[in-house]
Amino acid sequence: MTLARPLAAILLAALLAACSGTGGPMRRGPSAGQAEFAASFDCAIKPYAGPDGTITRQALEDGLRAKFAAADTNGDRVLQKSEIAALNAARGAGCNSEPVIDFTGEGRMTFGEYAARSLTLFARADADEDDIVTPDEISRMTRPSRVRDRPPADAPPGGRPQ
Repeated sequence: MTLARPLAAILLAALLAACSGTGGPMRRGPSAGQAEFAASFDCAIKPYAGPDGTITRQALEDGLRAKFAAADTNGDRVLQKSEIAALNAARGAGCNSEPVIDFTGEGRMTFGEYAARSLTLFARADADEDDIVTPDEISRMTRPSRVRDRPPADAPPGGRPQ
């Protein structure tokens, strides 16, 4: 009997959480992931776009290598703690980009570690995997989408026609 009351409270809380919805079947606008992607992409990738708005992987890598080399003030081909701190201090007053972080905790950062986030963003946007991100691919990644919170009442089981 002593477990019945806490168990009932947990089940009731779970039921209430499951039943709480957004109030409508459709939601418009960018998801949190799309908004984060757009902000990160604008700061990390778009500066390397050509006049037509396309971004090649080669241009991105070249630009990242140039920034890395400029930040590597002692020329040892890795960024030390002080160089990482200086790079973060100089980063965008107007840019919503994340700081450069030494995720390995080694106190230094290789070019691969430095470039990983930008190259990952590029790969996410490069839908046809041709090493070129076009304005259309960027638009598809950042535009608002229609997301169903729940299937319509008349939807068949599993949401697919049978």
